[in-house]
Amino acid sequence: MSELLAACVLVALALYCGGAFLFLRRLRKPSTLSQSSYFPPLTLIKPIHGTEEQLESNLRSFFEQDYPADFEMIFSSTEENDPGICLAKQLSLAYPRISCQFILSNSGAAKNPKVANMLGALAVARNDMVFHTDANVRVQSNYLKSAVREYLDTDAGLLSSYFLGVGEQSCGAAMENLQLTTFNSPIMCLAETVAGVPCVTGKSALFRRSELQSLGGLESLKDMLAEDYLLGRLYQTHGRPVVLSTEALIYNVNCLTTLRMFLARHSRWLKINAVLHPAGFLVRAITNPVFWAALLILCSTSKRNWLIFAGLAIAGKVLLDYFFLSRIRGESMKLRFLLLSPLKDLLMALVSIHAIFSRQIVWRGKKLKLGAGTRLKCIS
Repeated sequence: MSELLAACVLVALALYCGGAFLFLRRLRKPSTLSQSSYFPPLTLIKPIHGTEEQLESNLRSFFEQDYPADFEMIFSSTEENDPGICLAKQLSLAYPRISCQFILSNSGAAKNPKVANMLGALAVARNDMVFHTDANVRVQSNYLKSAVREYLDTDAGLLSSYFLGVGEQSCGAAMENLQLTTFNSPIMCLAETVAGVPCVTGKSALFRRSELQSLGGLESLKDMLAEDYLLGRLYQTHGRPVVLSTEALIYNVNCLTTLRMFLARHSRWLKINAVLHPAGFLVRAITNPVFWAALLILCSTSKRNWLIFAGLAIAGKVLLDYFFLSRIRGESMKLRFLLLSPLKDLLMALVSIHAIFSRQIVWRGKKLKLGAGTRLKCIS
């Protein structure tokens, strides 16, 4: 038994390192973008739900884009007097050259509240080229230029971006940023490189509205959760390229995330993963050396060599997190946050076990149940 668990530790470490090194190689690959001067008019849609962390700074990073063609911004919410919309209106006054619309979306248009919000924004978009992004992210000033150029160069149907977690000021935020930066993006890179599965995320999506409509439109996903992943699958099914960009990275801002918020978010994601891609869920579960090392400690309390092996594996995982975080993000995090890595991995293991048996989630105040293919059933 101990030998088997030790082998699981080594396999998990190898998968973890493999994904992270693949991601690092993608990040360091020289840019292949063309020098074309053509950029189409662009509509940027930004669904808003209250005041996300650092919302003003996040929105400002999009107002200050160095995009050489006309672009408009559409902010939408399903709630009247949404404080996030009020903040966006105030901020827009400082950027009069950018055309902005503020839309009240119909909350009843979809069981998925995010899709309902997006549908309201898409309905009034002036341009065919559309970029959607969440409110809790920020980007560098050349993001749109790089993303659109890569989209055109690759003849993509849909372009999304890898993302990094930044800004931690609390333990929950540190765990979130560790998971996003040193695990989620590398495992997405591993899935894309090895299995050819591009994991599109709602952090960013660039597409042509006319092409999306020809494939059935966002309406076809209105009652599904994980509409971002399913959108990528929709394009792939119709033979259109789906690109995950490292030319244009997204920064997911998590400053004061609580432990409860961290667990709730990843519980929801893992339940979705278990429904949509059981094989991928299994790989995610396996790629947790701390969990296997903890089991080894529990099962081998009387064998000193196994305890030393497990302890070294856990310490090695923390050092690897430090190394990859420093290389991927350009900076590490405070030691007191970095040392939360083993606890984060153990909590993720428990959340994964829970996700095997549960299909109920709470999202934006609604109790929902995941059906086949993540079809949503409202509970309350």
